[in-house]
Amino acid sequence: MPGQVDYPEIREDGLQLDEDRRLQEKIWTAERVAHVVFLLLMLAGLAGLAGSGGPLARATVQSEAGSVEYVRIARFDTAADVTIRFASRRPEHRVRIAGPFPDRFQVETVQPQAVRELAGPEGITFEFAAEATEPASVTLRLRAITPGLWRFRIAIDDAEPVEATVVVLP
Repeated sequence: MPGQVDYPEIREDGLQLDEDRRLQEKIWTAERVAHVVFLLLMLAGLAGLAGSGGPLARATVQSEAGSVEYVRIARFDTAADVTIRFASRRPEHRVRIAGPFPDRFQVETVQPQAVRELAGPEGITFEFAAEATEPASVTLRLRAITPGLWRFRIAIDDAEPVEATVVVLP
């Protein structure tokens, strides 16, 4: 008869429900998987894998002439600092950055300011005056120009270059 409602039978537990239990269990499983995925994404972000800080976002490489602390995971069009610490005491220090660095990063500031900056086929070279009484450090503030996975080499003074890998997220 039209307009008549077909009510489901009363179950053993006293509820009058018409449900597809297998479908509901699949939905619950999908919800649990989504909760785990979101938890892992949140932990990855807190660890620094989203490029906004955290213990995994920065790295340090050592050479015999000093160390380079850089941002391992950066964000496109966001400033990030690279700190170079010189191990020796000299009146002058030199830093050469080679690889695709000039095409991938823009140098916004250099602290302290370089005495000379040279661009050549081997990369960009910065020369700094320093007091010979204590080891110096230099901070470069960089801005990523394009997203991607970029490798470049940094040579401190006359030492062999060390390689740095930066992931630039969009």
